[in-house]
Amino acid sequence: MRSSALLMTCFVLLSSHISGGQSASPMCSETSTMTVYSNASYSPESGDVSGYELALAQPTGGRALLFVYEGAPNEAGIELTGETTRQKLTLTGTWVEHLIEYPSRKETTQTHPVRLEATITSSALRGKLTIDQYAEVVRLKRTGHIWLCKGTRSKVPLPH
Repeated sequence: MRSSALLMTCFVLLSSHISGGQSASPMCSETSTMTVYSNASYSPESGDVSGYELALAQPTGGRALLFVYEGAPNEAGIELTGETTRQKLTLTGTWVEHLIEYPSRKETTQTHPVRLEATITSSALRGKLTIDQYAEVVRLKRTGHIWLCKGTRSKVPLPH
């Protein structure tokens, strides 16, 4: 996805438990009333989760949680705020990654600026996601839950 330093993060995070998306998360109750867009996927062969998810507060409140999956599910969303209208959104925030360096096991943090500029339709979100200086075109489909809450259903109705 991104630089090798961030790919190393997936190996660090991989030590956390992965249970195919069935684990309970405190984020489930918070995101259950939000509109969720996702391109996250799980590979049973490797046990990796990859992709992005955006849980957008309603009604167009200018607040969202971005989930970045690079091998392991992260259980804390990146807080984004900004401007949203009916079809356009511009959100920014800061991703503070808590990492453990190996073999020293030293705890460190890395800070990354995040910006999302996108257009929303009833079934998808399309736009440009920038983390640090790396920009990526993303297309996220509307879904009823974040990946970690696979066994639960959102209270926000999906389009027909």
